[in-house]
Amino acid sequence: MDPVVDKLMLNAALERLIAGEDSDCSAMRTIIAYGDTLDKEKFFALESSVTTKSGGDAISGHTAEQGNVSIEDKEAETHKEHSYGIKKDRVGHYKIWKSGEGLLKFHHFWKSDLTTQIEAEDRPEVYHLGYDPKTFEPEHFGYEHESTIFIFWLLLWFRIKVASLELLFGKEKAKYRSLRIHISTKF
Repeated sequence: MDPVVDKLMLNAALERLIAGEDSDCSAMRTIIAYGDTLDKEKFFALESSVTTKSGGDAISGHTAEQGNVSIEDKEAETHKEHSYGIKKDRVGHYKIWKSGEGLLKFHHFWKSDLTTQIEAEDRPEVYHLGYDPKTFEPEHFGYEHESTIFIFWLLLWFRIKVASLELLFGKEKAKYRSLRIHISTKF
């Protein structure tokens, strides 16, 4: 397969596939041509996010019109993301990675990033594109649907979220069900 795929063309192919406008499988083949060149996700993958806040400076002075005036800077916020075992490649509005031989996954980058996701909302759909690694022919397209079962705090530091995960293909019922546990903390 030709490993050189324009990222704008790839983003358009992802949009067409999600919208269900890929009757001739050309979008799938474009995504597979790019995704097969990516490094495979390791058996154990970890993504983390660290946000730190530091207080701003304050300046005070005296003016004839206003008297004593104090101006404070806003808190400075620094955000860093770390990952081990997984390399997600940003392509337009999406991030794509190779989950295993013959399986690509992708999601919208804005809602799925640790820095921009909303804590109260469920994670957005992660799409799956399966293919034959020898012939590069598409085999299936589906998505993950995660539903929160419950959330609790452990020792006021760790937030534990237990969710059910279903892998859906088209309008069919779930082919795969599992539990997913998210552990997060705030310092």
